[in-house]
Amino acid sequence: MSLSALGISESPVSIECRVKEIKEIGVHHMFIAEVLAINVDERYIDEAGTFDIAKCDLIAYANGKYFGLGELLGTFGFSVKKK
Repeated sequence: MSLSALGISESPVSIECRVKEIKEIGVHHMFIAEVLAINVDERYIDEAGTFDIAKCDLIAYANGKYFGLGELLGTFGFSVKKK
């Protein structure tokens, strides 16, 4: 990890990137970047060595309100899951 990259100590994950290109899309900009490092707080790694997002107490913001997240609604790839 670069010593010049700042992080937020309360964040469970930080992804350090180097911007390669900035594309103007209407009134917005899209950043294309190279991932240089991914740092994960060990408290969020489960027994199998996998990142457990459920341990992060995630929130979402929409229309001036904050919402707690946490209920598992399903998984990706259910229709193509191997038997």
